[in-house]
Amino acid sequence: SAALSKVGNKSKTKDHKGDLSLKLKGEVLLHQDQFGYPLVIFTKGAVCYPYLSLQYHDILTDVNTRSFVIGATNILFKQRRQFIDVIVEVSSGKLDIRDKELQRHLNLTTADLRFADYLVKIVTEERSG
Repeated sequence: SAALSKVGNKSKTKDHKGDLSLKLKGEVLLHQDQFGYPLVIFTKGAVCYPYLSLQYHDILTDVNTRSFVIGATNILFKQRRQFIDVIVEVSSGKLDIRDKELQRHLNLTTADLRFADYLVKIVTEERSG
């Protein structure tokens, strides 16, 4: 049996194994496992450009672009604060989260930190033991 839930003109179908399929107008676009992977971020209206030159920056403001992941070396992209939620500086390893609500959701709880400490402890004990 399958459970179906509509989201706008998209629908999600759940199969007997708990995997999800994202459908758009009857076509299966993406199969998700029970953990929600792969992430549904590159669907219609979402773009990914490993390198985007400044002359094409207008793609980011296009009405059909809902979200984007881009790579860029020009500092002018960083100044477009109204369009960017997160900046990852690969050379320095710096992560700049500009969206305050997103940052609030990404903060680790005490339980998260304890779990991470537990994992590190187990892994380091197994290597030394």
